[in-house]
Amino acid sequence: TQTGGGCRASNYIHLLRKALEKNNFHNVKVWSLNFEGLDKKNEFSLSFSGYFNLFYSILYGDLLMSIYHQSVAHEKNPGDSKGILTYWKDKLISEIGKKTFKKLKENYKKIIEKFLTIPRNFEKKKIRVGIVGEIYMKYSPLGNNHLTEYLEKEGAEAVNTGLLDFLLFNLYDTIFDRKIYGRKGIKYYFVKYIVRYIEKKQKEMIDVIKQYKAFIPPSPFTKVIEMTKGYLGHGVKMGEGWLLTAEMLDNHPEANIVAVDYDPGASSVNQENRIRLMLENARMMANEY
Repeated sequence: TQTGGGCRASNYIHLLRKALEKNNFHNVKVWSLNFEGLDKKNEFSLSFSGYFNLFYSILYGDLLMSIYHQSVAHEKNPGDSKGILTYWKDKLISEIGKKTFKKLKENYKKIIEKFLTIPRNFEKKKIRVGIVGEIYMKYSPLGNNHLTEYLEKEGAEAVNTGLLDFLLFNLYDTIFDRKIYGRKGIKYYFVKYIVRYIEKKQKEMIDVIKQYKAFIPPSPFTKVIEMTKGYLGHGVKMGEGWLLTAEMLDNHPEANIVAVDYDPGASSVNQENRIRLMLENARMMANEY
């Protein structure tokens, strides 16, 4: 997938082809799913129902990620949370396109209630670590060297904002382009309608989580947008733009911050040492309060 923005992801499709050619995989096709016509000869498109199922999958994925991270950090029996995550992932994949897949609220409640059956221990306070960065590095274990697993091993709770926020961030570009630059066109009204619908569905998910006091719901995107006021303007949009700042502020305005490079030349030892130092500082600060 490609958004067509001014970031390295817009080059991935061509770099993938170059790598395959260089390694003699001439028969392997690389298809692009994008909304900007970046690769018209090799574009992969979805039907309306396909996009609809993709959107619902993002909602489910965001909920599962949030609840799982909160659950695994406090589980008494290692593996309980992973078992429920795997069960629901497989179940939802098998139901894509069926009526049961569209029963969002009903499935949200079933997922949360299943995680609530896990014995959890809250005696020891956990350091919560917000993960902020480029979209691929945030979510891909291959890209971030299994960061969330490492944080779990170190006794911390990983906090990662949902993929829905990134989708809304890209859609809001059109709205802010009109507000900031006066850009006209019918696309603005279409995007505004889509944004309202997505934010409504996000609110539904948040409201369901709020019914269960055991879990913290994600922030609505309307709040995330407001977080950058006084720090960064919404015209800063290349790559993840202002969203990176908003996510840091949303996690906690006074949080410890450590920059970790996940380039191919960076060693895992260096990455883990920087994270471990950040965790120790966070624990000392927590004890002071």
